[in-house]
Amino acid sequence: MKKKRLGKGLEDISHFFISQDQNKEDTAALAVEERPKCHVLSVVDLFNPHRGALFTSKLSLKFCKSGSRTLVVDTDTRFPSVAFTLGVSKPGYSLSHYFQDKYQPEDILCPAPFGLKLLAPHLDTKYSPEMDKQAMGLLIELLASIEKDTDIIVLRHYKKEILPLIKDVIFFVPVSHSSMIMAYREIKTFISAGDNKRVGLIITDNENEDIGRRAYDKITECLEIYCGIRPYLFGYLPDISGHSISAVLEGIEQSNYIHANENKDKEIDEDTFFGRLQYLTGKNNITQGEISRLLRKP
Repeated sequence: MKKKRLGKGLEDISHFFISQDQNKEDTAALAVEERPKCHVLSVVDLFNPHRGALFTSKLSLKFCKSGSRTLVVDTDTRFPSVAFTLGVSKPGYSLSHYFQDKYQPEDILCPAPFGLKLLAPHLDTKYSPEMDKQAMGLLIELLASIEKDTDIIVLRHYKKEILPLIKDVIFFVPVSHSSMIMAYREIKTFISAGDNKRVGLIITDNENEDIGRRAYDKITECLEIYCGIRPYLFGYLPDISGHSISAVLEGIEQSNYIHANENKDKEIDEDTFFGRLQYLTGKNNITQGEISRLLRKP
């Protein structure tokens, strides 16, 4: 049977993901089988795109080496260099580019070392108006089929539009006051985008661990008081040397990140649905009280 191509509306792509030899009983059993849900973890580095790309690559490879089927999605259009750091040649076309008849559905994935997979096109919301409803629906079906065979999606991004879709984010937080406030604003925006958000922090540019710890304590105090969440500390990254990154990766691996954060009910009386409305109305606005806590001297 000749394979149909991805172009012209992505017609009839389901046979790429379901074997033609399966009978109806096998298909029904597959449909009701309980599958572990794919875990989506995002990496956000607002200050050093190269560092963010390098860390995303190393984190994804570590997941792969531990036996997890991992997919990397690079949506950071400032410096989309995850493919480069992985040693993979990827043109970086848009999603709409892959509508052309010359592409196969499997071309949307790019193989990387150790079985890692990389989404070939740039994933950017600005391309969605170029797609008609049928093409968009089939594309979503294609991506959903890929996700079923994936344990972890590592998403590198910096745009706020996709924040409501993400539950777990690792933020890079520099120790300098201006950068720390900028990072705090971004974290607060992320938390306000939905319920049950989890935040992991990597403190960067610290001369020593004491300076890093003080920065973590400040931003944690603000997040507990004003957002009702306690972030998890993955470690300190004074530079992007192999030793520093490896130490942080070990911290993530040992943390069991799925249980990283807990709401501080005793400190936040308004930690209810209506109480959290204050977080939505404030969004990324920072009060003078928050700034004072972030800038407070030890």
